[in-house]
Amino acid sequence: MPDERLSAAEREPHNWLTYSGDYNAQRFSPLNQLTPENVARLKVAWVYQMQGRGRLQVSPLVADGVMYLTEPPARVPSRPRA
Repeated sequence: MPDERLSAAEREPHNWLTYSGDYNAQRFSPLNQLTPENVARLKVAWVYQMQGRGRLQVSPLVADGVMYLTEPPARVPSRPRA
């Protein structure tokens, strides 16, 4: 990913390009689809079953509609796009 894109990550609120969302590290998304009025209607859209065992400490990254995560022991799972 180009450094310029990471440096300007706050311009892409639909993506979560770094550990804290962007280099400002606010861990805040300005997206407003979830509100106190509609949060009770949320439903599970998908579930991922880890392949390994161990402690999970991960901050998923999202870029261009693809979510990336790691799982123990430092494995990056791969799955073809649907």
